[in-house]
Amino acid sequence: MRDQRDDNSTRRITVLCDAVSELGMGHLVRCSTLCRALAEAGAGVDMVLLHGGRADLVDLPGVDVRVMTVAPQDGPEAAREFLSLIPEDAALAVVDNYRLGREFYQTLRALCPELGVVAYDDFGEKAGLPLLGVINGGLSSAEVAYPGRYSLYSAVGLEYAALPERCLAVMPKADWAASVSRILLVMGGSDPERQTLRLARILETLDPALRIEAVLGPLFGERDPGFEALGPSVMVHEAPSDFLGLAASCDLAVTGGGSTCMELLYLGVPMAVLSLADNQDLMTETIERNRVGFSLGRFDKVSDRALHEALTSVLARPDELGTRARRGRETVDGQGASRLARRILAASDLFNGRGFGLAQVVREYHEASFNEHHHEMGLWGSEEGMRNRFRLAMQLLGPGREPSWLDVGCGPGDFLTEAAAALHPASFTGLDLCGRTLELARSVVLPDTETRLFEQDFLEPVQGEPFSLVTGLGVLHKCGHSLDTAARRLAGLVAPGGRLLLSTKHLGWKRFDDPDFLPYAGHAWFLPEQVASALARHGLEVPEIRGFEPRTGTWVPLGEAHSIMILAERRGA
Repeated sequence: MRDQRDDNSTRRITVLCDAVSELGMGHLVRCSTLCRALAEAGAGVDMVLLHGGRADLVDLPGVDVRVMTVAPQDGPEAAREFLSLIPEDAALAVVDNYRLGREFYQTLRALCPELGVVAYDDFGEKAGLPLLGVINGGLSSAEVAYPGRYSLYSAVGLEYAALPERCLAVMPKADWAASVSRILLVMGGSDPERQTLRLARILETLDPALRIEAVLGPLFGERDPGFEALGPSVMVHEAPSDFLGLAASCDLAVTGGGSTCMELLYLGVPMAVLSLADNQDLMTETIERNRVGFSLGRFDKVSDRALHEALTSVLARPDELGTRARRGRETVDGQGASRLARRILAASDLFNGRGFGLAQVVREYHEASFNEHHHEMGLWGSEEGMRNRFRLAMQLLGPGREPSWLDVGCGPGDFLTEAAAALHPASFTGLDLCGRTLELARSVVLPDTETRLFEQDFLEPVQGEPFSLVTGLGVLHKCGHSLDTAARRLAGLVAPGGRLLLSTKHLGWKRFDDPDFLPYAGHAWFLPEQVASALARHGLEVPEIRGFEPRTGTWVPLGEAHSIMILAERRGA
């Protein structure tokens, strides 16, 4: 169970990432960059490293770093441990790894549906997982199709290429050499495939005048004895403190296809790229296709002879190297980290129902009150859809005699008119944010019902509370408050033995599997289990959640519904 989150509380984000030698430094670098940007944007930030992670490599003042003990291959147990390690008020989790499988994400969703999860994705490998969204700021991001439901919560595109501060501190190249004399050789932070020595041997045979700056990253481990046999043209640097300054001073970089490529693009360093893993293949291919560098192919599919020929060809085209580097420099502007942080915080706000302030909601309903038709005043899609919602609500509630009924967002009183004969309320209280609309509701006269109408927000004290029945049709997804705040207050308005009926928008609609079918961005979308969990945390039981189709007025399976209705109850006499 998550702790209560006040609408004005600091937004808290937890980042889970890999920091192990066999996977290189890319995960840790980009996650650390995001953590810094989030903290600068005013968020609370925590970092969790997967089993085997090196906490000593994390340099984030003020950020709590924890290391998991459960192996990522044990998905359900890893999910449970992860939840035990993150703060109770975490609003969103960002996950960056390739070792966690579907079971991990499914377990997170099942155990804590109110925790939104966004995952780094480099080539579409996470498109089918139960996620809120993805982060893909790579060159190939435009080539990946994600489910439409991800759109509101994802950061996809080169504008989100988040570069570390140490990269932005280096002056990018302003011009390019007429010939190559100095080559940077780097295969990432760990070189798990041990390609550095292989390439150094090839490069030193190309031209005795070439100077090769071979970099062994901080996770490289023990140096192979073969490095000692290299000639004087090869200088070996172990985890140099000014790696990017060194890179910017070179005429060409021979590199792996990981995150270093984005840094080299920003710095304007010409590059020839060797793919070292599946998740680097698309990046390497895109670099060649977009003509911002040269592809050397896949490390395990290209021979030494082929590499020698490819590098010889690259060195023979210095003008083309400069042209491609200049084009690459124009693709990455260095502002991606701050954009990404803002996007992640906006996704967190929207998922938790905090994306729209109360003043904005009041303004929209006030403007809508000048429309001619009642359904337009309530921002319903059609008269038929509005009436069908009311009829379905009555099917779920059933007839009976309600001692007291509170309708949040009562509008001009149409639901009261529809339901009064079946509910026989002794008293009816209607709340609405728009006084003009309430004036129309005052024309609804029920002889045997005490009727009270108030222009106010439901968070304010309500005369006569608590109530035997509280309804809020079409309110939750844009009420000016977070889901948790709304759930807490609505639950508090329900008397012992009373009921709460809500309708809202459904993020799990199967139509949103289609990349071209996107959720409307003008309100929040919720998962059924997310709403049920929020209500349960505040003392309500949720016996029924149904999907419905407003246009036809029929109940449909949840997966086929873009709207859901939730019936909750408070135990007690």
